[in-house]
Amino acid sequence: MVASPSPNDPSAHLANLMQAGQQSMKQFEDALAAAMGVPAKRSMPMGQVFSPVAFIADLHHEYLTQFWRAWNSVLVKTFTLGARSAIQPDRGDRRFKDDAWQETPYYDLLKQSYLLAAKQLQEMVDGAQVDDRTRL
Repeated sequence: MVASPSPNDPSAHLANLMQAGQQSMKQFEDALAAAMGVPAKRSMPMGQVFSPVAFIADLHHEYLTQFWRAWNSVLVKTFTLGARSAIQPDRGDRRFKDDAWQETPYYDLLKQSYLLAAKQLQEMVDGAQVDDRTRL
């Protein structure tokens, strides 16, 4: 027989909180996708015309998903004292060299938020239906 965790157990409370948050995020994403007519996957069916609105909505969906994972990892890092951040800068990026970016949960979340937003903007540029001169 498996003993159920105590209602006062912080680990169980955190796990339940994260599960509830993930379920809420999934429901929000599904409702947003349905409202905008965005396919659940990034791939478009054969013959479907590229839609900039759907493309941006899909990228934003991915951003929110990754941001939620980053937030969860910061919470887990805070309670487990030292798990590695989900989003890391590119090798050789010295902007986040100071230990505070890794050790302080607030700065770690700020770093991950910045890196994720920069990645999303780069994906928008890479996916834009424009010529190379405009893209640069």
